[in-house]
Amino acid sequence: MPKKNDSFEDLKKVIEESKSILVLGHKSPDGDAVGSALAMYLALLQLSKEVDVMLIDYSEMFKFLPGASKIKETSNKEYDLVIALDCASLDRVEQSDDFFSKAKHTINIDHHPTNEGFAEYNYVDRGGPATCQALYKFFLEEGIIIDKKIGECLIAGIITDTNGFRNNTTNSITFDIASHLYKLGVNISKTYINALATRTKSQFALTNLATSRLEFFYDDKVSFTYITLKDEKKVNAKTGDHEGIVDVGRTVEGVDVSVFLHEDKDGFKVSLRSNTKYDVSKVAVKFGGGGHKQAAGCLISKPLEEAKKILLKEIKELLWTEY
Repeated sequence: MPKKNDSFEDLKKVIEESKSILVLGHKSPDGDAVGSALAMYLALLQLSKEVDVMLIDYSEMFKFLPGASKIKETSNKEYDLVIALDCASLDRVEQSDDFFSKAKHTINIDHHPTNEGFAEYNYVDRGGPATCQALYKFFLEEGIIIDKKIGECLIAGIITDTNGFRNNTTNSITFDIASHLYKLGVNISKTYINALATRTKSQFALTNLATSRLEFFYDDKVSFTYITLKDEKKVNAKTGDHEGIVDVGRTVEGVDVSVFLHEDKDGFKVSLRSNTKYDVSKVAVKFGGGGHKQAAGCLISKPLEEAKKILLKEIKELLWTEY
């Protein structure tokens, strides 16, 4: 059973009592992980804390965000407190064995429904649209001044995790936050363009390749495509250049579930998206992953064809049971 959320007052107290703090996101950080980590970093600086932010292999598309130049990939320090952001489980926390498990205190702030509360202190807005939205509320309670820089980081996470306000997790609070940040001078349209609507040439090449490989299954309700390490090497792709490819199949008329496989050294990372009522997190959980009803992921350490076969089998079962 998931742990009950700790109060904001509890989180505030442990932050106030900690001198040195490390902020971590999840492995292969997306926009919400980067945005929330940088927003927290800037907020802790505002509280005059000794703080580091550590993210590895994040996409260059997020280097426009305030504080991005301060991101570290490693550290030789020990910390009073480690804060994990946007991590659905402990095994998703970047370098958890080196830092999270060794810290005096730990905080977990997240929004994934599958998060059971793996830290000493936990606040999980289960089913909320983004960790950045949960952070916005926390900052208000904490007395953090949400300035333009923090606002730019928060809106980047919200925009990317709601897929440009299109996911059904988007709610009225999301737009209230966007309105407030806009009034602070945050250029929401520019952030949208930088985070969602701009592609490198390598990213464009990978997208074209994945589009050419699109296959459709189960009366065209399911789309499937993939990218390999060989493909990435061929186009000189950089970290994060595969981001957004899962949405290619999602835009095709009649598609309810989009499947995208991206190869890495451990196997194939699976991205699942749903346009309708189908809960793709149920499929991801069966392979040790998780996520949301409309957006989920997992890792399958098997060859491409085998991974494809077992995934499609589970998706077929999902279509039948939730039809």
